Amino acid sequence: SAKIGKHHPFLEFGCYYEQVKRYLACFPRENVHIAFYDDFRLDPQRCVADILRFLGVDAGIPIDFANWHNQPRVPRFGAAGYFLKRLGIWQRGRRMMPPALVSLLRPLALKRRESLVMDPKDRKYLVAFYRDDIRSLADLLGRDLSAWLQ
Repeated sequence: SAKIGKHHPFLEFGCYYEQVKRYLACFPRENVHIAFYDDFRLDPQRCVADILRFLGVDAGIPIDFANWHNQPRVPRFGAAGYFLKRLGIWQRGRRMMPPALVSLLRPLALKRRESLVMDPKDRKYLVAFYRDDIRSLADLLGRDLSAWLQ
């Protein structure tokens, strides 16, 4: 399993303040649109309409949100899935199978992301790690991000 901690830079990818600040230093604020996944989950139609308006595209275009593609899933057998993908077996096997068989096997190999539960100690560690960055980002964007700290 991958290690996560102060000495492993993986966590730093989640520090958005400096990244957003660099964009805003290079581009006028009116040329940057920042969309939040939280907003998309709450109201996908509105979030997409906001993006379309920002791009100067007709926000009244009907968009079908009934079917969700690329639903996030996690492997049931993490280590096995990792090695199958790393060795290229997963991709070759998937190309050889008929789509109907892939659809039948998917629930056996993958489970919904919601089935994962974070250990409260890990969550507490991550909230502490990101606290200052989240507060700085909230100030920079003028947005309440306190829900990210709970």
